[in-house]
Amino acid sequence: MFFYRVFYCFFWFGMCVSALFVKKIRTGFWGRRKLTTRLCHETIGWPPQANRYWFHFSSAGEFEQALPILEKLKIQSPSCRIALTYFSPSAKRAVQLEEERRKKAGLAVPWDFQDFSPFDFSWSCARFLDFLKPTAFVAINKEIWPELLFQCHLRKVPTYLFAAHLSDSVQRRWFFYQSFLKRMRHIGTVNQTSAEFLQEKGLSSNVTHSGDPRSERVLYRRNLFQTGRAWMTFFFGSPVWIGASLWDSDLKAILPGLKSVLESNPSLRLVFVPHEPSEHRLRHWKEILSAQGISTRRWSHWLQTPDDHSHLIVDRVGFLAELYSIATVVLVGGSFKRRVHNVLEPIAYACPVFTGPLIHNSPEAVELQREGLLTVIEDWNQFEKELTRLLRSPEERKRLSERSFEFLLARQGASDRYLEILSR
Repeated sequence: MFFYRVFYCFFWFGMCVSALFVKKIRTGFWGRRKLTTRLCHETIGWPPQANRYWFHFSSAGEFEQALPILEKLKIQSPSCRIALTYFSPSAKRAVQLEEERRKKAGLAVPWDFQDFSPFDFSWSCARFLDFLKPTAFVAINKEIWPELLFQCHLRKVPTYLFAAHLSDSVQRRWFFYQSFLKRMRHIGTVNQTSAEFLQEKGLSSNVTHSGDPRSERVLYRRNLFQTGRAWMTFFFGSPVWIGASLWDSDLKAILPGLKSVLESNPSLRLVFVPHEPSEHRLRHWKEILSAQGISTRRWSHWLQTPDDHSHLIVDRVGFLAELYSIATVVLVGGSFKRRVHNVLEPIAYACPVFTGPLIHNSPEAVELQREGLLTVIEDWNQFEKELTRLLRSPEERKRLSERSFEFLLARQGASDRYLEILSR
């Protein structure tokens, strides 16, 4: 802990400096000001006898994993209080979008407090814990903050790690994680490989392969929030390719192949969805695509005067799932940058899915590839070949869609298993 505390001081100082230049870091840094004051204000009316659960996750993807567990927990114990904390500003945005969706649907959110996590200093973690007084602390995926876990240990607060995925990089740094993971009451993993690794390291008594609750989340969202939109009618009758959560590196990798496919399939419509639709990125992409002979319109402009032939760049966030409902084929981004984004959501809408080669952060993507249900492409030549093949074969698209959806249905029930662990 001594060495970690010294390291964290340097890390925090680096955050301070970076916040001067990087908006996302600055948002997270300043968002933590007066955190404990907000917690105190929100929790002052909570019943003292009610169980209090603290769930912590890093970003939007981990939030999706936590949601089915929160739903079941609130149903099982309506009087409990749930506090959510997150590390990244993208998670804050995801939580706010979920609140908006539920408000429109007339539904309550399954949590009572949400905010940024405290900085991982002893005094900030201790103060947060002393005000919240949680019955249990649950980290999602691999959100392991040593000081926070140490302060929970001092206060005898049970700690859990749910939906854990121990990637190769985490396994290589096992010497750092082992002392903290061994203190956890229970660890539930999304895949058998992670469970076996932990069991080999001596944690067999408190480790189970419990599954990925995100499989339930994508179906819940499809069934609850999918509504007919007037703009959907403008896509009927044409094949639609969607590039979902794309980064610059994703666009660069596929663009030559996409241009070629478009020339041989002129009725194909393209919808580009940047992972972070900044003004600079939107302008830059429009210029790049125009240079390749692909004329595009911004989504917000197109909604004002829609047509049935334009290619689009989406300049807003929060409704990618609705776009999946009109897709013929989807390429999920991040997979030419560093780590693939959510591949389960397009499957919930019966979309055949492509990715780039970098998928090992996602156990479900690896499993889908192993089952022959996910097309992993290495370069634009392969992308052109595979996309052309699928566009010309509705039978193959149907086969992939049906089998992928069965894959998703077979993985339901993970949230019940996590809830059972929490109630022991």
